[in-house]
Amino acid sequence: MSASHDTARTRPGPVARHVDDELERWTAAGLIDATTARAIRTFEFQRRATRRRDPITTADSAAVPASPTRRVPAVAEALGYIGAVLAAVGVVLLVRRSWADLSTIARLTIAGGATAALVLAGRHVPVTTDTALARLRSALWLAATATAGVLGWLVADDVFGLDDGEITTAVVALAVTSISVTLWRGRDRPMQQGTAIGGGLVAVGTLATALAGPTVGGVALLATGAAVATAGVLMVGTAPALSVGIGAFGALGGGLVVAGDRMGLGLVLATTTSAACVAMAVARGAVHGERQRAVLAVAGVAGSVQAMPQTVVWFADEAGVATGGAVWLVGLAIGAAGIRRLVLTPRLFEVLGGSSMLVGAAVVATGSIGLATLAGVATAIGCIAVGMLPGRVLMSVVGSVGLLAFVPWAIAHFFPGEGRAPLLIVVSGALIVAVAVLMAAQSTRWRDEVGGPLQR
Repeated sequence: MSASHDTARTRPGPVARHVDDELERWTAAGLIDATTARAIRTFEFQRRATRRRDPITTADSAAVPASPTRRVPAVAEALGYIGAVLAAVGVVLLVRRSWADLSTIARLTIAGGATAALVLAGRHVPVTTDTALARLRSALWLAATATAGVLGWLVADDVFGLDDGEITTAVVALAVTSISVTLWRGRDRPMQQGTAIGGGLVAVGTLATALAGPTVGGVALLATGAAVATAGVLMVGTAPALSVGIGAFGALGGGLVVAGDRMGLGLVLATTTSAACVAMAVARGAVHGERQRAVLAVAGVAGSVQAMPQTVVWFADEAGVATGGAVWLVGLAIGAAGIRRLVLTPRLFEVLGGSSMLVGAAVVATGSIGLATLAGVATAIGCIAVGMLPGRVLMSVVGSVGLLAFVPWAIAHFFPGEGRAPLLIVVSGALIVAVAVLMAAQSTRWRDEVGGPLQR
């Protein structure tokens, strides 16, 4: 009996074997040394041991309790949630009829009692027996978070009589954050983690806005969101991808809040934040988690679509040449990152860089059409020249498109009058023929270089 017990204590569990196998493989590949491997192993087992309240039972002194399995059918679980939502809506409608007639104490009692009941109900759910029950607990606590928000609103509106909408929002956000942090406590509870981080960001932004104005509030929100996203990138806490996503979008929202008060500054902040998200998502070695990388890419692209066009239009009205030059330089940097293979998708960055340079040349036209057309033609020729190098055939396409756009534009600008029509036709036709000949001459390169993925 004792021998079997000792064997059970010394036999490595499945998690231990998995971690050890990964560390051995990384050490053999030269990615880490033995000291780093031991430190990672100790950290992982300590983290897994402290994430749960359940007793530790494996031989590594940091074993992970057995994961709950699914016993409740998915259809039954879905029907249960639908029924619960309908029942909750019915209760809300019934209470709403007499809500205006209730005293402040009665309202506070209802909201506080509902919050306490939902929290206690979630505490008594046996989450270790079924994954559906774990989700049920999270749902109950999410409902408790909502009722806590209602309680915060009652305190702000009925008890203190606050008329400032931003202060009231901050009080509600603080209530949501407080209960969410209490229920989360750094454990693997994504719903509670999400409401804790989201509520905290809203509280910071609204409080700073109420106390110091929208610009300060937006900057505070941006800084806090960036800090949360950075923590997720560094794998601090549970569900790091969730922290990265909420933090990144919070930072983008902070820039847009500033834009509502000071358009130029806010657009620059939002654009810079978007660019930083994209850069971290694609730069080699910047982010190690695939989920974090994907979330950053989504946030960066969404922010770029929202902010970058507005930024270019806003500044082009005041300083077209400078704005176009800035866009051109940004495109040059993007293309250089792709050419030097500093990013995970170098081909895509080469094309984006060349295209951005052409767009920058076009933006210059808001200040000087002549300079814009000359810059566009020169940029297009440069892209074609780069496309002659091995592995850069796509740049030839970008340059050819640029020539088709800027050469007729240059002719129309520098040769005004009715006599320019035949010249435009001749030059356009010659350019199209030249592009066709170029493509035909590079047909082999096209198949070899474009046939693979964009990462090549």
